[in-house]
Parts: sequence; structure tokens; C-alpha cells
Amino acid sequence: DEAEAGAYFSVSLLVTAIGDGRLAGDVTSKVRERLEQVRRKIPKEQLTSVELRGATLDIKLRVFVTNSEDAKAVSDYVRLHPAQLPPPFVVLAHDLPLALRYDPSQLDLSDSSVADRLRKQAKTRAVKLMRELIALQSHVISADALRGYHGAAAPADALAALLRARAAPVPSLSATKRYITFTARSKAHQSPSLAPLPPADARASDSGPTAKEAFNFKLPGPAAGAAVNLKVKEEERGWREGEGAGGEGADW
Repeated sequence: DEAEAGAYFSVSLLVTAIGDGRLAGDVTSKVRERLEQVRRKIPKEQLTSVELRGATLDIKLRVFVTNSEDAKAVSDYVRLHPAQLPPPFVVLAHDLPLALRYDPSQLDLSDSSVADRLRKQAKTRAVKLMRELIALQSHVISADALRGYHGAAAPADALAALLRARAAPVPSLSATKRYITFTARSKAHQSPSLAPLPPADARASDSGPTAKEAFNFKLPGPAAGAAVNLKVKEEERGWREGEGAGGEGADW
């Protein structure tokens, strides 16, 4: 469900929260390993919090491109275990359609790394969007619901109307589908996730000499050995003085 058309890049996302439940016993070992990893390895930008009726709740989100293997595994698990309470995964959006407006002169989508960065930015925006909408629906969505005690799809049902209201047509992408749009950051914005790295030689000059380069300085003639010996003696004297004054070498 990803497409590039004109100055838009579209991506559909499955947005879930980690519920309080455990994986059911009927899951095959291969699928279990994948789902356990999904539950355990949370990207730091998907560790977030939401405002619920004046209180703050920490939650762990997992956001996937809908046609990814992880998304398929999570969706299949939820579909096959509709009665589990609480489930290990709670769905906030089954298919969140995002369209990123970008400047083709700044971003070249023929470079796969650029497309990957756009997907990452879309996931980050999805997290922010969910935080906002959950706060708006906090009279309906409770902490228990986000942990799965009202069923795996209860939050998604509560948020569906708000998500539809945010979406709008993007004719260059689809004649029928609606998208929630935002502007992708590019080089002009110096976004950490999208701005390309400078050339390696430029990065080296900006960061100054490495520790190895700083140590391997050269002095002409006999002065080199004398200077090094003097430096070593100064460091030894400083270390002894530090020990006597209760420095790192002191025995407390």
C-alpha cells in the first residue's frame, strides 16, 4: 500500500499498543518468536505517554507498514484470537493512510534509503497523532481499554471516526482513497531523520582530529623524545597528587 505520485509519498500503517495479555498457547514456535520480538523490542520513539482524564499513562506502541511481515503476524494473531482478554496486542488503527508531501528537488525517492526515512518519519507522526486523538477521546478510551481489557479492537473502534474526519482526498494518489497528509521534512529543514549526511571527509574535518591522530603528533628531531618523556612525567606526577588528594586513585 505504498505509492509515489507527483509530490506525495503514501504509506498505510497498522498502529497497535502492547497489551497486558500473553501470547496464546496455540501459536507456532516460528510465529511466537516473531511476536515476542515485536513485544520486546520497542523503538524509543514508540515509547510514549497519553493524557487520560487528567492523568498520564505510559504506553508502548508498535507501528508497522501494513504489508510488512510483522504487521501481518500481529493482524493474524488478533483476527484468530478475538475473545482473548486481555490480548497481547491492542489495535489503535487497522489501516492508517498517511500521505507525505515532499519536494522532489530535495528528496530523491529512487534512493531506497530516502523512502525508508520517510516511512520512519510517518511512523513518528502516527505516534503523535494517536496521542492527540486518544486525549480527545479520553472520555471513551480508558487505561484499561489501552491495555486490552475491553478487547483488542476497542480503541480502534473509538478512534475510527476521528481518523476519517482528518483524512482528505489526494487525487494524485487515488481517486477514491482518503489520506491524512503532512509535509515531509527535507534538507531545508535539517531534519535528523531525513537530512543526508555530509561527505566523510567533511565529517572528519568538522569533528576535529581523532584520539589516535591527536596522540600521534610529530615533533622534529630530538625534541620529539624529550617532549614525550616530559609529558609522561607530568601525568605521573599529577596522578600521584590526585591520589594524595582523594582523586580517582584514592582508596576510600
